[in-house]
Order: sequence, then structure tokens, then C-alpha cells
Amino acid sequence: HSCSVTINDVEITRMAIRHLADKGHRRIGGLFGDPQLTITKERFRGFKQVLAELGIPFEEKYTAFAEDSHQGSLQALRIMEQSP
Repeated sequence: HSCSVTINDVEITRMAIRHLADKGHRRIGGLFGDPQLTITKERFRGFKQVLAELGIPFEEKYTAFAEDSHQGSLQALRIMEQSP
């Protein structure tokens, strides 16, 4: 007998974006992992879908993809910070 725990990545992403929108945020970005991974694709899809549902424009300059490491995340955040 084995147990497992799974996460609905699209729904978790939706909840996070809705929370930010409920707090009044309108420029919402995302930092995602390796764009070749299915999990990243699902999270990104959910991200764009909920932005559209809430009438918030998707802005590519607030979105970055990085390798799944601390260093990769820092590099992606630096790139996003340079966007106007």
C-alpha cells in the first residue's frame, strides 16, 4: 500500500493570482521554472487564464522562466527588475 499527495497546479496558481487581485494589484508577474516541463506549462497556462478572467492584461515583461535553482531564480528576478 502506498500513499501520494498531488497538487492541482492550475488551481493553486489561480488562487494566488486572485488573492493578489483582491488586494488591488493589477500588474501581476510570474516567475516560472523550466518552460519545457509539463508542470511549468500548466502553471503558466493557469496564470494567463486567471489574468484574462479577471480582466488583468498579461504583460510579458513581468514574466520570467528560470532553471529550477536559487541562482536561476535570482537571475530571472534581476531581468524582471530591469523592465520599466
